[in-house]
Order: sequence, then C-alpha cells, then structure tokens
Amino acid sequence: MLFKKHYFELDMIRAIAITMVLMRHFYYMVGFPHLAYYDVIFFVWGWHGVDLFFALSGFLIGGQIIEENLNNTFSFKRFYIKRFWRIFPPYYFSILVVILIERYI
Repeated sequence: MLFKKHYFELDMIRAIAITMVLMRHFYYMVGFPHLAYYDVIFFVWGWHGVDLFFALSGFLIGGQIIEENLNNTFSFKRFYIKRFWRIFPPYYFSILVVILIERYI
C-alpha cells in the first residue's frame, strides 16, 4: 500500500487552508478599519488557502487513482460517480440556501 487512506496531518493543513479562505471572505464582508497593518496582511493572505487546498486535493485524489491503478481496480465510471456525489449535493444545497435567503430576507 503506497498511499495511506487517511492523513491526519493533511487534514490539519486543509483546515488551516479553509480557515484562511474564510478569514479573507469575512474581512471583505465586514471590514476592519481599526486593525493594524500586520493584521490586515494576515487577513488579505487568505487567498493562499485556495492554492493550498487545491494542491492537497490534487495530491490526495492523485494518490487514490495511482493506488487503484496499481491494484487494477480503477474505474473512470466509479471515480466520476464518487466525485459527483461529493461535489454536486453541497453545490445545489448552497444555491438553494442563497435563493431562500434572497427571497425571504
């Protein structure tokens, strides 16, 4: 087994990346005119979290594909079905939430 199924360390780095992105969005939504310069820089650097998150995702998904190829169990159909069920339900749920918020608030 070349690739482990679960990397706790990478989960922590992913959590940091997500936090960085959320802090950047929060900074631009609320704004903090009273913050010192170094605090503003900390919030503004949140876009690096997106790069970090995509790099980690590429590593983990690529490792999964390599592992399944080595075991001769890889299937494009199964791969895309898993991706579909991981991506589209939260995507459509978030669209529904935005529509409901816009309509009723």
